[in-house]
Amino acid sequence: MPQRAEEAFCRLMERYCQPVTQFVHQMVGSREDTQEVVQDIFVTAHGRIRQFAGRSQFKTWLFSIARNTSFDQIRKICAARQRDRKIGGELARCSLIEGPIAGPETGGWAARPGLRGEFWRYLIQLRERERTILMLRFDEELSLTEIAGVLEIGLSATKMRLARALRSFEEVYRSDRF
Repeated sequence: MPQRAEEAFCRLMERYCQPVTQFVHQMVGSREDTQEVVQDIFVTAHGRIRQFAGRSQFKTWLFSIARNTSFDQIRKICAARQRDRKIGGELARCSLIEGPIAGPETGGWAARPGLRGEFWRYLIQLRERERTILMLRFDEELSLTEIAGVLEIGLSATKMRLARALRSFEEVYRSDRF
């Protein structure tokens, strides 16, 4: 994109960033998801700017991208919650953790040495990458954003890696139990 076009796009982004962010936050709810979706919206708009034909206002075009991207994120969140409930249920049944993060303050596995040993027995069977993300989440009790920073990857990649690591953990646990 030529310099002037790039500057014009930056001005549009500055003008619409706050209203788009407010709109997205109302749609998806969480601050983390909002930030991720807003970034995706402006990356998409930048990539598709040549497709903007001027048949509508720029704001309308941008908000249609925002709406579609927000709906995509909502679908991902719902699917992740369903997976998390399933995985969380399995992990809770095996008494290794209690709730989404079960650290010492909640009386979870980290507070109970016997369960910690059982957790480790399954954890060491996973690949290093899977062990690392599970340890950051459940042992260090880091948020997904903090984990993304530690691993130097995006939030989406962090969520995906955590979901995969939990599935692997579940497989190792089930293969040992059944």
